[in-house]
Amino acid sequence: APGATLVFGNDSVALGQGTNYFWLTYDIDSAAVINNYVDAKCNSVTVDDTARTLTVSSPVGNKQIRNYVNVGTGTLTTTATADGSPYANYYDGSKNQFLILASDLIASGVGTGPLNSLAFDVSNVNGCQALVNFSVSLKNTNSTTLSTTWETGLTNVYTAASYQPVLGWNTHQFTTPFVWDGVSNILVETCFNNTTYTNNASVYRTNTSTISSHYFRQDNNNNLCASTANT
Repeated sequence: APGATLVFGNDSVALGQGTNYFWLTYDIDSAAVINNYVDAKCNSVTVDDTARTLTVSSPVGNKQIRNYVNVGTGTLTTTATADGSPYANYYDGSKNQFLILASDLIASGVGTGPLNSLAFDVSNVNGCQALVNFSVSLKNTNSTTLSTTWETGLTNVYTAASYQPVLGWNTHQFTTPFVWDGVSNILVETCFNNTTYTNNASVYRTNTSTISSHYFRQDNNNNLCASTANT
């Protein structure tokens, strides 16, 4: 609870010769209020029945309680006509694969276990129309870069008969959680297939050191999402 004081007594640990370090850790209750902050400090440590003065008792910083993480910096944007957006309706249909490295997931605070949704941050809708049969599929992969060959063996986690991109975060709630193994990179595939075109909804993006996106877009292709054609 906010402002609560916890006292731990009758606990002991053997100290080693030299400098000994202690970490303040805490578990977040499943009923905790999202976007609140947690912080902690250690008031005293008793060694050999004597209270000791701590060099640092209240470490700088706190943690926000979140049920999401942001991967990447998102300081750049895609355009209304170029590739790179999952909502790319400059052509009738568009199929995309995006590679997210495990190192980036870990750096963002993602842990091993189930993922329940994926979101893209739209900077400008650009008049993009509703996307027909918009789908999201995922896969744990050992690939560290993408090529002109489409990865296969993905699991569909989201499908909408019609999805209208909106300004800001567009969250796609999975029908079944996707389990990340904590080691592999994650491959994301999006696809839709309209019969007319408008513009791409621009999304925020991040430059990467490897080839992390692969796309195919085309007009008048009823089987675009099953296509293995290369861009």
